[in-house]
Amino acid sequence: MGQIAHLDQDPSNDAEDNLAFLCFEHHSLYDSTTRQHKNYTLAEVKHMRNSLYEAIRNKEHAMASLPAGPPAAAEDPRYFNERRSLPDTDLIKSIWDRPHWRILIQPVEYLPGQFSDLRECEAFVKREAVIALGSESLPIIVQGTTFSTNSVPPYLRAETDYANLPALCESWALFQSGQFVLSRPLPGNRPAPKAMHYLEVLRVVTQSFEFNRRLSIECDFRGPVKHSVSLKKVLGHEIVVPNRLPSTRCKAEDIVEAEVCDPTEGKDAAFERARATALRIYPQFGWHDASESDLRRAQRVFGI
Repeated sequence: MGQIAHLDQDPSNDAEDNLAFLCFEHHSLYDSTTRQHKNYTLAEVKHMRNSLYEAIRNKEHAMASLPAGPPAAAEDPRYFNERRSLPDTDLIKSIWDRPHWRILIQPVEYLPGQFSDLRECEAFVKREAVIALGSESLPIIVQGTTFSTNSVPPYLRAETDYANLPALCESWALFQSGQFVLSRPLPGNRPAPKAMHYLEVLRVVTQSFEFNRRLSIECDFRGPVKHSVSLKKVLGHEIVVPNRLPSTRCKAEDIVEAEVCDPTEGKDAAFERARATALRIYPQFGWHDASESDLRRAQRVFGI
């Protein structure tokens, strides 16, 4: 339950930027002039509103959006607070404005010290970024990748932006808690800027599950791990499958595939999960007869 608040406290000003949905208590706090508590400032309310919008875009605002599974699959709110601390850089804004991948990995049990320090985070990523033959690693670690750190909450963050190589464009963060979040634009290759090869989907999904497996081993996660792969802003996008007609396009704005993994699973299980995820993604682009055995053979070609 809540109300629409007018941030300038002028009920006649219905401009979108002047409105925010607040619960009754927080609406009262914002409008109150009493000195018994610290009121919320305009900047604080707008920051919380933007965080809510981002959670809704990423389907993280309600437990109902999580995959079916045990109650432990629900996200600990501390993970969202960690992601909220990440800066809105020009690059990440540019990525979110375009069709893009979003990958999220987090142990179900929140522990702030899965890594001993951020130097260990950096060493792990440089050593275990998942390389695929003929393509970029996940996450991208190339000459020109800029690393930065934060102390509260502690995380390692990197952005790669090659103006002349759109494929080498990415923003990611690895928190000391073991949470990993990555955003990467879709290729958008000409002459079909809204088309993506089916093997591109399989490769990125396979890399993400393998990175999840390596992260679980490194940190020795003692419980399930939530893994989420999303395709954002893909309405109208096409999956390219050679020798297949007619072409069909995605009819949804976003695709979100999330599940809870066993941290002790081996590489074969991780690859099997990746194939199953790809086989759930393809029908959302109108391709319903993908072959699991063909995908298995393709994974071997990736050389992961």
